[in-house]
Amino acid sequence: MKIAPLAAPAQGETLNLPAAGGVIALQKPRVPGKMTCANIQCLTNYYKLNLGKRFSVAYFYTVKITRVGRAPTNPSTKVEPLKPAAGPRKERKLGLKLNKLIFRELSRHDAGDQLLAYDGRARACGLKRIPNDALNLVVGFDNDQWELTLSFEKSVQLTGLMPGPEFGKADDEEEALLGVAIALNHMPALQFTPLGRGFYGLPGETPRSISGGFELWSGYKAHVIPGQDSLYLNVNFAITAFIKPGELIDLLPDLIRENSVPPSLHNKHIAELKKKLTRCKIECEHLKSTNKPKKMTVATITSLPASQITFVNREGRTVTVAQYFAETYSKLQYPNLPCVQVGTEKPRYFPLEKVTVLKGNPYRGEQTPQMVSDIIRQAAIKPRNRLEEIRHTVKILRGQNELQNEFDMQIGEELTVPARILPVPILECGAMNGNQRKTVKVTPGVIDFRSDKFFSGSRITKWTVVITDERASQRDVSAFVEVLQRQGAQTNVQIAPPMRVGGAFYTISDRLSFEKVEKQIESFVGQNGLEFVLFVISESSPIHAAIKFVCDVKLGVSSKCVKGATVYKVTNNQRGGPDQVILNILYGLNPKFDGENVLAGSQEFARQFLESSPTLIIGMDVNHGQAKARDGHVKMPSTVGIVGTRNRNATLYNAYMRAQAKPPNSADKEVIQPQILKTAMDKLLRGFREGSNAIPQRIIVYRDGVSNGQFNAVLDKELRAIVETCQALNKDYRPTITFITVQKRHDTRLFPTKVTKNHKGDEKQNPIAGTVVDNTMTGSRVWSFFLVSHEGIQGTSKPAHYTVLRDENNFTNDQLQSLTYYMCHTYGKCPRAVSLPAPVYYAHHVAFRAAELGTHRFFQDPRHRDIDARTNSSGPNGAVQLAEDEKFVLNTYNEACLISAKYAKSMYFL
Repeated sequence: MKIAPLAAPAQGETLNLPAAGGVIALQKPRVPGKMTCANIQCLTNYYKLNLGKRFSVAYFYTVKITRVGRAPTNPSTKVEPLKPAAGPRKERKLGLKLNKLIFRELSRHDAGDQLLAYDGRARACGLKRIPNDALNLVVGFDNDQWELTLSFEKSVQLTGLMPGPEFGKADDEEEALLGVAIALNHMPALQFTPLGRGFYGLPGETPRSISGGFELWSGYKAHVIPGQDSLYLNVNFAITAFIKPGELIDLLPDLIRENSVPPSLHNKHIAELKKKLTRCKIECEHLKSTNKPKKMTVATITSLPASQITFVNREGRTVTVAQYFAETYSKLQYPNLPCVQVGTEKPRYFPLEKVTVLKGNPYRGEQTPQMVSDIIRQAAIKPRNRLEEIRHTVKILRGQNELQNEFDMQIGEELTVPARILPVPILECGAMNGNQRKTVKVTPGVIDFRSDKFFSGSRITKWTVVITDERASQRDVSAFVEVLQRQGAQTNVQIAPPMRVGGAFYTISDRLSFEKVEKQIESFVGQNGLEFVLFVISESSPIHAAIKFVCDVKLGVSSKCVKGATVYKVTNNQRGGPDQVILNILYGLNPKFDGENVLAGSQEFARQFLESSPTLIIGMDVNHGQAKARDGHVKMPSTVGIVGTRNRNATLYNAYMRAQAKPPNSADKEVIQPQILKTAMDKLLRGFREGSNAIPQRIIVYRDGVSNGQFNAVLDKELRAIVETCQALNKDYRPTITFITVQKRHDTRLFPTKVTKNHKGDEKQNPIAGTVVDNTMTGSRVWSFFLVSHEGIQGTSKPAHYTVLRDENNFTNDQLQSLTYYMCHTYGKCPRAVSLPAPVYYAHHVAFRAAELGTHRFFQDPRHRDIDARTNSSGPNGAVQLAEDEKFVLNTYNEACLISAKYAKSMYFL
């Protein structure tokens, strides 16, 4: 592909930063790409959203709901007030659905003869102002009395969301879009089960069981999105896990992954139940005949069994829970199982066999690998089937009369957009016959590397294999090594014979403690002066973190983990010819030892661009790992991964990892702290100069994990940090910078109108790799495009969404799309085009490695038990102690991120 070379940036085109906190203008959209290539039409899951004249202004109200008493049994009596608390009453945080059900008791008359839409938290929205701009009344719901307070907040014009000359010019577009979204989601939140941004439990949907005591509910997610000249509703099929309903004692084996109900529970089983059942809604059969609440919320699972938990009964006698039930109801069948605890200040305990888990309890914890696998398998539906599910959902939404009658909105027709298929990049490698270069065969999404050598090879001399999988035989491992060496020689990775001990490979049992495993690895590898170790590990072994900590941090030795099942698969390959698994391993090993796999051909724009001026390409990501911590619990830090090219070809990278505390304001959690970024940039700039003997004149940043609402914050803090680092090195040094965010957490999908077939006759319903859309649906305020760079094999392909926040390098759409598509072909783990540019994937790997190392070291430190024991601490020193604990955790993480100096300049994260 030939594209006109980039024009050099005009003098003074670099950004003059405003004062700290000032708004940096986002990059305006560029003209859509005009490159000569295949043009197609794509259906989308976007639907035109028409706002009527009555919804030209959104009136916002602040909402507060407070429980004030119990409902009177006799309607003529007064509300029974709450008993005064001994100290300050902790305000109860109500659930979204409960809030909405209470808010529904607000009459149209009280709201000024209108239906107010409510977000379930703190804001409501309507088409007109309520009388006196305020409202205060008491409503009854679920045997309680609630005080409902509304106060006028502001009005926002919506004319900037309506087609015409004013479209896209709203002064407060975010608030205008929020008003539309609140109105759109008001009724679904009452009719279905809201969770996050999704709604589940649609009519006719049947939950599907998966392992671990879960079931999957399907539903939808909907977003209001401004296109280039119209407002659209983006609707996508969604699936998520809920706890199975039913008698808890019957669910127990599934929940703890056992075949039957055990007589007692191990600590790991109790921890598993806590993770799954905390905050679940339950009821108890034995309370139904009383006036006590039938529905309750699980606070925790007790560590002690029912036979050991005691309390003082009404007669003043101390009894166990098991005794109480035997005397009051019936003898427990499982007295040595723990109890469900309800409440914390005045806890009540219910034996597992007396508890029923209600329907509709979403799982909010961290997903296990098996759970992720189950969800992916269930969610991986064919594109056309997904499209039909989406259309069915839109039909349901169109059937809501309130949408049109109350809020004057209509959901229009499905959007079809023009798309282009970018040409596959020209890639060069080393030829088998010894010639300097050869063009690799590339088809959309796939690099055919079966008969080629890497562009530049590498050499591994002092190395060995360490076996930790007890099922892996010495014979299979030896055969695996032979295939690795043979195929390595063919691809230009020269692998010397591995070191053996007494004719066999060294073995370490993964049943040992992490401490003992680390000591054995450190002793064996350190004494033998090795530069590379291949570890054969079992499928479910947690040993990976210990291996990486010893090799990356302590010893500075390259390592690679291969599962025993993979070794067996390779050694029993009957197909003949190159083994794809081995090729993937070599593809990752070569750059670890400074080899280059493929390079853009001389005709490629990427090659011309990179050779025209020294260019540093950066990838950045933040990993949050832990689910949201509850109040009183230690927040595990986020981890930052930043990578940058260290050669002119943009094939080899330096990396920097660090942990940062989660900020109090969750809106800032994605922003990389300026000091961390400055330190990383200093290292990357020096690393590029050392590796290429040149100073970067251009910097291109691919930033992962940023939502639309954080664009300005990221620009202000991160772009500023990059510029200030450059000028700290030399006050006159100011390279031109292009800053691009890359998003995969969105719900946009593309469906080609014409379905092609592969050589087997199977329909290819996903977009062909290279499909790009930069019009109609991409917005009028900022430059963005959608690119499907990978081949969709399973399920429905998700395009990556690129938003150019700032461009000082004068890219056209064609040029930036071409460069980005090429970078998706340079990923050093497999010969395929991947869904994101290589530096983004690398940054993700680095951030994940930092989290893995930090978590490993924290739980190896004996002090973690004290920290766990102090969670939910109360009293005047609770907050102080919590801050000290979080500081200790942060320091532990950062100590674990200190990669050995002699190894830090390699691509250790592959």
